[in-house]
Amino acid sequence: MRKLATATVVAALVLTGCGPDSDEPIDPSTARTISSDRQIGPVATGELLNKISAAMQKAGTFTATSHAELTGANGVRVTDTTARHDFTNPDEHRMHLVSTSDGETLEVIVIGLTTWTRQNDALWTKTDTVADPTVLFPDGTDGSYVAREKISGRKLHHYRYAASPATIDLYLDNDDLPRLTITTTNGSPLVISYTGYGDPVEINEPDPAQVTQG
Repeated sequence: MRKLATATVVAALVLTGCGPDSDEPIDPSTARTISSDRQIGPVATGELLNKISAAMQKAGTFTATSHAELTGANGVRVTDTTARHDFTNPDEHRMHLVSTSDGETLEVIVIGLTTWTRQNDALWTKTDTVADPTVLFPDGTDGSYVAREKISGRKLHHYRYAASPATIDLYLDNDDLPRLTITTTNGSPLVISYTGYGDPVEINEPDPAQVTQG
């Protein structure tokens, strides 16, 4: 399914079996360009999304983590987010997201077309998922292959997409799996690292006694 290819953006909107490289989160500050070992011409967005979709379907699960520091009227707001995804059933995407910011916690569970949300330790609010939260960019978005880069010891293929008002830098490994995305909006970057491909993930509905209908 096409939405598998774009699940990487969930954490940005609030966010094994992959070869011998380390599965530690990637530090983009270590990037350096290296000679490309595969020829890539003009990027057809739909074709690339299909490749990513197939790779993610094969992996089945992954974890996306992000750290953001945004400066506002009240100073710097630090937000850390972890989102675990399960695509082992391609017709029922499961996601468990936990985001902390200034001592507040937001928790979200998505199973298929149903979403549960709670803040701190309040009751869960259950709603229908009215929009696909996995959309990264439409097929018609202009994209380009930038370079092959080495980041934190891992050789990755760097693509760049313009999705006004944002610019999305997407880094894929040789298995076409996302390892890093940098979404820059109005000069503020949000960096998301992807690890744990193929690791066991268990995501279940909240206790019904702790749920209210939204």
